[in-house]
Amino acid sequence: MKRYLYLYLAAILAVAAALTAAALAADPGSREDPLASISYVDRYSQFERVELGTGQSIRIGAGCEFILVEPAGRLIDLVGFNPAASVLLNLSTGNRVDGQAVQSYQLYINGGEQPFKLAAASAVTLLVRGERE
Repeated sequence: MKRYLYLYLAAILAVAAALTAAALAADPGSREDPLASISYVDRYSQFERVELGTGQSIRIGAGCEFILVEPAGRLIDLVGFNPAASVLLNLSTGNRVDGQAVQSYQLYINGGEQPFKLAAASAVTLLVRGERE
C-alpha cells in the first residue's frame, strides 16, 4: 500500500515539475508567450494596423501606443528619438527605452511631449493607437 502511495506522489511531482518547466521556457512577450495576441488586440482595442514599406516612416505623437508585430524577432530604428529629451516606455517590460530601436511583440508608449519617427529598414507591420502621422 505504501508503495502505491509513493508512486502516486512521485507521479504528481513529475507532472508539477514538467508544468513548471514549460511555463518558464518562453520569454514573456515573445511569439511563444505573447502578452496579447493579435486577434485579441484587433477585436478588443482601438489599435489600427499600419504597414510600412522599406524606407517609410511614421510619426509617433505624445501618448501614442504601438506594437511591432511583423516581422517577428526584428528591431526597427527610432529616428529623431533622443532618450535624454524623449520618454518612450516599454509597457511590456516596464522599462524606459534608452536605445535607438524597438523590439517586436512589445507594447510601447510615447510618454513625452515630443514626437519622434519610427523608420522601417524593411517592410514592417505595426498596431498603433493615438496621435500619429
